[in-house]
Amino acid sequence: MINTYFDKKALTEVDQVLSMLEDKDLAKIPNKIIETIRTNKDNTYELDMQKLERGEMLEDTKKVLGTIYSYYLASEDEKDVIFKLIKIKSGVNEKK
Repeated sequence: MINTYFDKKALTEVDQVLSMLEDKDLAKIPNKIIETIRTNKDNTYELDMQKLERGEMLEDTKKVLGTIYSYYLASEDEKDVIFKLIKIKSGVNEKK
């Protein structure tokens, strides 16, 4: 089973990062995903923007952003590399 629970503070960080994207990139992400992030984020969490800009973020933030990038923002060549690395890391052998 896939873990679909993420820290609400992480979703707040993700929303902030997404708000910094150019409109053309944000448009590549399905509205349902953006709505889910915004609905489930912690509205009381006060972000430290300096830390976030330095890349200091919660582990769940990194996971969500990595997934969004891999599926929606990466070029086709980047996707090929990312998913090959995932297969290697998970022990999936393409020859099987």
